[in-house]
Amino acid sequence: MQPNDGVIAGPNRPDVLVAITGANSVVVPDTTGLPASFRVGERLPSGARLLRVDPRSGEAETDRGLIRLE
Repeated sequence: MQPNDGVIAGPNRPDVLVAITGANSVVVPDTTGLPASFRVGERLPSGARLLRVDPRSGEAETDRGLIRLE
């Protein structure tokens, strides 16, 4: 068993974009796996800062790269 088993999101896990709820907000799983809303400027559970949301392309940009709507 690895130290992070059972943890959905965290500093060593990539973010998963569940939904784009507006031009400035997204939904990603929190550290318990439940959906949580985050706005531009906030830190996601992985520690990445949300920089930009593009609802048309289904992408969000963080300071660690792009995450795409699955």
